[in-house]
Amino acid sequence: MRGWFKKLAQVLSINPDKPLHSHFLFWLPILIFIPIAMLLSFPAWCFCWPSPDKYSEILEFIGLPTFVASLAIPFTVAIGRFHGSAQRAKSNQLTEKNMTFNHYFDHWGHFYQFLEKIKLPEPYNHFVTISEPSILYELTFPLNSLEKQDMSFDVITTYELIANKINDISDLTRAMMQHVDDGEKPFEMITANFYLNKIGKQFGLTFSEEIVKYVMPIGGPNHGVLQLCLDAIDTVLKESFKFSHHASSLWTPPSLIAFLESKSGNETKFKAFTDKLNEVATYEANDELFE
Repeated sequence: MRGWFKKLAQVLSINPDKPLHSHFLFWLPILIFIPIAMLLSFPAWCFCWPSPDKYSEILEFIGLPTFVASLAIPFTVAIGRFHGSAQRAKSNQLTEKNMTFNHYFDHWGHFYQFLEKIKLPEPYNHFVTISEPSILYELTFPLNSLEKQDMSFDVITTYELIANKINDISDLTRAMMQHVDDGEKPFEMITANFYLNKIGKQFGLTFSEEIVKYVMPIGGPNHGVLQLCLDAIDTVLKESFKFSHHASSLWTPPSLIAFLESKSGNETKFKAFTDKLNEVATYEANDELFE
């Protein structure tokens, strides 16, 4: 029964992609009222030429059938208007979709140009490269897309995107922390720079091996290479947020190092891992194989 109603609804629906005369609904009033009118006028049918004095009688008699037949006209006109309205609505949707598509790439291009002109402060300008601007665009304009134009800044959505990226980094970090805790050497299979760039890639950034040259002494800011890496990400995020949104430029992203440390689940193991990372990163930067 439900399938029958579904088929009936499809037959009686208006499809803006089909021409008006292809709709059964358009012909339905004609198929209903014209046969009724013909049936009502049947007594007046005559396969002969009536005399002139019968004209008035014929006109009077066919008044009702003519009225019934004319009822098909407003229904077909109304259906035509509905079909035209549906076509205009679809045309407007396509126009809006095309405008959204074009505006998206125009806005995207302006954002890329903005990133190219960013002058990062010391020392980040020496070792940070924005390699995938599309990731920063997604974080800066989380609600904008090819389908829907929305350039407003949503703190919750951006925060969730950052949290998801930190979760991915945390999964890799916890595994390497365990290797260090077990006395193994996690950086035999991958380099410290590879690990740092796995972090940077989450945010569309690449770090050169020059990063270790700017690690501060213990106790000062950026005392570890991981801290410096995450601070660089934080700085780039703040700069990209300045593109056009006043609200986003005033928002401060969460402390990424604190975020990652909280996800590690063990402060002591995390500290041991970062110390090992500092040691290996410094060795790699000084080793002529990595120069």
